[in-house]
Amino acid sequence: MKSRVLVVGFPIRRDEVLLGIRNQKPWICNLSGFGGNINDEDGNDPRKTQVRELQEESGLITCPQLIEKRAEFIVNCEGKESKILHAYLIPYFMGKEVTTKEMSSPMWFPKKNIPTDLMIPGDEFWVCRMLAGEFMSGTIFRSADAEIFLGIELN
Repeated sequence: MKSRVLVVGFPIRRDEVLLGIRNQKPWICNLSGFGGNINDEDGNDPRKTQVRELQEESGLITCPQLIEKRAEFIVNCEGKESKILHAYLIPYFMGKEVTTKEMSSPMWFPKKNIPTDLMIPGDEFWVCRMLAGEFMSGTIFRSADAEIFLGIELN
């Protein structure tokens, strides 16, 4: 059974954010934060999932107490069960970012000038605002395969 909970995290330092290029579908070749599906080994804890996914996808290490939840969305893909997306800022971490199987070319971008046109479609409506300090919530609508962004309702 597929997870109903997703996470995505954005390592930040000073006025920059770390993004990587997704190497797997559905968003292959799009810039993104680092995250994935919750699983049993994480004790079904989104914060633990975020810590694990950050290390797997970027090589960076943090702990659950040091990440800041900054967004929560319902994600509706046509004809499928809704998922919950938790998004985190990660201001404290150790290590050096590296390319991994899931993500390549990790790069630091100015928070006020991220290339939203290269990100996962739909992220342009909330990521910049979240990075600027706003708590974001709402519903994201996607096609059944999640590749096509259909819309967003922000709360």
